[in-house]
Amino acid sequence: DTAHLFAPQDAWRFRWNKNDDTPLPPDEPAGQNPPDGAIVHYFLKSAAQSVTLEILDAQGRVVRKYSSSDPIEPPVEGRNIPDYWIRPPQQLSAAAGSHRFVWDLRHARPAVVNFSYPIAAVYRNTEKEPRGSWVLPGRYTVRLTVDGTRYEQPLVVRMDPRVKTPP
Repeated sequence: DTAHLFAPQDAWRFRWNKNDDTPLPPDEPAGQNPPDGAIVHYFLKSAAQSVTLEILDAQGRVVRKYSSSDPIEPPVEGRNIPDYWIRPPQQLSAAAGSHRFVWDLRHARPAVVNFSYPIAAVYRNTEKEPRGSWVLPGRYTVRLTVDGTRYEQPLVVRMDPRVKTPP
């Protein structure tokens, strides 16, 4: 095989940043949380021309799609925060080797006039807002397509157990 998609662990829909005020200074000691979302690992034996990653719901509908040819989104112009707060962009790699990609358990960003960054920033981990809506907890399929060959693995998205709101 020229590629391998590893089975992802269950992903927990968890709102990790509950800070709603001015962020800590970057020189303040702080731990780092694991990536927020479903962590997808894949291996490419050699460089590929085209790599896509799709997340499908239980009915087989595409919930989110990424491509190695997607352009990297630049930071918001006229931003209200220093650059060291911004999460570095993530791109689906088509290079040979082992790769990690994190799906944020959300639908695509809404079509809005402009984006901004929240004041509750986290050093090198602040996403622009608004983000897409959360997906529902349930069963999904991760589909990796490498130069036309498909690889699939199941993925379970679980709700934060502290949330008691019924579906």
